[in-house]
Amino acid sequence: MDIKLPGRGMTNIKNLIFDFNGTLTENRKLSEAGREVLETLSQKYAVYVATSDTFGNAKEELKGLNVKIVTVKSGSEKLELVMKLGYASTIAIGNGNNDKSMLKKAVVGIAVIGRDGATPDAINSADIVIGNIKNIIPLLKNRDLIFSVLRK
Repeated sequence: MDIKLPGRGMTNIKNLIFDFNGTLTENRKLSEAGREVLETLSQKYAVYVATSDTFGNAKEELKGLNVKIVTVKSGSEKLELVMKLGYASTIAIGNGNNDKSMLKKAVVGIAVIGRDGATPDAINSADIVIGNIKNIIPLLKNRDLIFSVLRK
């Protein structure tokens, strides 16, 4: 999707990188909202779930979804994924300390303050902060919403 970003011009968003635990999950399980987000957005974007798989359940929870699971050990590996995919065409979504580098480097970083919370570092590294993972759907379906949120 082509979107206009204040101060950055037009960019074509091709990739979405989601953190798993706390961003897409509630109490270790993929939330219904997280499932809806992945099902909806994977129809238009290449969707990656970057996870250290802390609880060993990511593959099972994401089974049947059109997403690429990338196992990472650290925030620096999440940043490497952003760089590999191309930061200018990638939106990163996360909630934890190990997400701050990818949130900062991606063309748009979105922090999610869900039921499991979010860290101040993740929030401060993001361009946009949302209170529910489902709120990302209208942001990415209506290209003018991101522009209006980021406008100075």
